[in-house]
Formats: sequence, C-alpha cells, structure tokens
Amino acid sequence: MIVKRIKVSATGMSHFARILSLILSAAFLSGCGEKESPSYWGEEPIPIEIKISVSDTQGNNMLDPTKTSNLSANQISAEFMGNVYMRDSAPKNGISLWTIVDEEDKPHILVFGQIPGSKALDSEPLVIDWGDGSKDTITIYNKYSWSIDHAPSLERHIVYNGKDYYGNATVEITR
Repeated sequence: MIVKRIKVSATGMSHFARILSLILSAAFLSGCGEKESPSYWGEEPIPIEIKISVSDTQGNNMLDPTKTSNLSANQISAEFMGNVYMRDSAPKNGISLWTIVDEEDKPHILVFGQIPGSKALDSEPLVIDWGDGSKDTITIYNKYSWSIDHAPSLERHIVYNGKDYYGNATVEITR
C-alpha cells in the first residue's frame, strides 16, 4: 500500500479559511434585520388599471361616437413617467391606453394601465391629452411592502380634482 502525503501550506489553508469566513459572515448578516423577499405570483398585488369616463355637462358620454359632442375621433394620449401612450396603440413597457365598451351604464371608457401593482409611485401625474388642446391630470400614489415577518401592505390612491377614487375605480371627468 502506497500512501501519499499531501502537504497543505499554512497560506493555502488561511486563504480557504478567509473565503469560508466571508461566506458565513455574508449569510449571517443577510439573516439580520427585516427580511425583504421577492413576491411570488400569488402575492403580487393587483396591477394598477385606471378606467376613465368623460362626459359633457349634460351627461353625454364624450367617448361615444354616436353622440354629437364626442372626442372619439381625436388623437387621445396619456403621458406617464416620461412616456407618451397613444390611444389604442401597442403597449410600451406593458402599459397602454385603450378604449373599451363596458357592460355597465358607461358604454365607452378609456383604460390606462397594467402598471405593476408593486411599483412605488409617489403622487405620479398621469396627464390625459384629449387631442383638442385640453388636458386633465390624474395623480397616482402606490406603496406596496411585503416582508417575511409582516403581512403584505398596499396603499393606493387615484386622485382627480381632489377626489380620491382609491384602487381601480372609474375616474369620472366632466368637460
């Protein structure tokens, strides 16, 4: 039987020990404090989607092409966080502005969205350009937090003309 001796130098061992020490220290330090964890699909909050109805002072839906005073032929757009979204165009970054025919009383409304529900927004303006020189501004606030030690927390406000529509309600604009 042949036995080979393997020499391990002191410097080689201390290098290994330093690396092991750094790895264990990093693991220990990451365990301290509040643990932020990435959300799994079941914990992701509902995306931000803003429905916008617009009517004239007589209550006529201004997005309904069958009404005489309507904006349906205009180049309607939305500006949000430095991007411009044209109505019924392809999404940018998963966000778009489109017209829908709603099942409820409001047959034609705009929808702006699919902003990720976890995106932090601190009173971010959404400017709707009606294509006739007029604009309206809707303000979006969204704060989502989640940690292993605490339940998820979501605070969301959709504000137009001082009225808070909370969450995903329909913003009603009268022109």
